[in-house]
Amino acid sequence: MKKNNTFFISCDTAQQQCDKVQYKEATLYEKFTLKLHLLFCNFCKLYTKKNTKLTELIHQGHIHSIPSENKSKMKSLLEKEISK
Repeated sequence: MKKNNTFFISCDTAQQQCDKVQYKEATLYEKFTLKLHLLFCNFCKLYTKKNTKLTELIHQGHIHSIPSENKSKMKSLLEKEISK
């Protein structure tokens, strides 16, 4: 029988909690267990660092979507090329 440890979490759980922290959805307990996990896991530490950088870049960037008219033109061109 596996012993349930309430403070040490798996890498999958740590990554989910990292995402929650980024979007300010994590509880105090989740933040604590994530910090504890990051003390010992270099892989998750790197994941957290990259995730933080990605979030910063997205917030800094001035991202504009393509207008619907252009999207429909591109879609019809692609369909035309595929059907050849």
